[in-house]
Amino acid sequence: MRPTTLKEAVNRAIEGYGCIDAISESLDEFYPGDPSERQRMIGEEPGLRGVAFQDAYVGAVGEHLARRWGAGYPGMGRPPSPVPGRAPFP
Repeated sequence: MRPTTLKEAVNRAIEGYGCIDAISESLDEFYPGDPSERQRMIGEEPGLRGVAFQDAYVGAVGEHLARRWGAGYPGMGRPPSPVPGRAPFP
């Protein structure tokens, strides 16, 4: 069964399935899916794999989908800024 959320994709990767393959399969479900379901598909924070590149890739995919489709940011979105109104990173 294909993962339908980013969290499910990461969970499959943690279980040993290829990370990029799992994310690709979740995207295959996301794009033709019901627009009202898109927030649910990216909204729940996925776990981290502990592999910097893969964790960054998952975050980038989630943020891209949120921006592209006007959904709220996924749970793993930007960390809170220590200074209100300023981005946490330069």
